[in-house]
Amino acid sequence: MRSSAQLLVEKGFDPESIAAQLPGASFQTPIYVTPAWMDRIWRGRALAMTLPWGIYMPADSLAAPAALIVHELAHVQQWRQLGIWRFSRSYLSDYLRGRLRGMSHTSAYATISLEREAVQKARRAVFYNA
Repeated sequence: MRSSAQLLVEKGFDPESIAAQLPGASFQTPIYVTPAWMDRIWRGRALAMTLPWGIYMPADSLAAPAALIVHELAHVQQWRQLGIWRFSRSYLSDYLRGRLRGMSHTSAYATISLEREAVQKARRAVFYNA
């Protein structure tokens, strides 16, 4: 287990400068290697998953770009701002709405407003801190 700050430093980024763009995200958030049962459920569909207590990444994703770590930290920020209930409801309802419209998993995932927000924040933070 490592913290998100440690991984960002390893990738050449200053966590403090990124933190200014992600208020409420804890850079001490632990990053765990996903257990085998979680890998089986994902089956390669996700590079990482953020839950209120930590970020889970397959061992090979730990070498992923800093943008993925910042993206997951944006989810930490969202969890803290919205709370478990509102975050989960928003995330799942956006996804299910897309699936009910006949979208594929990938397309429905792309319509999740919290995902789009995390992508934008990660791009901005990595761009301004590169």
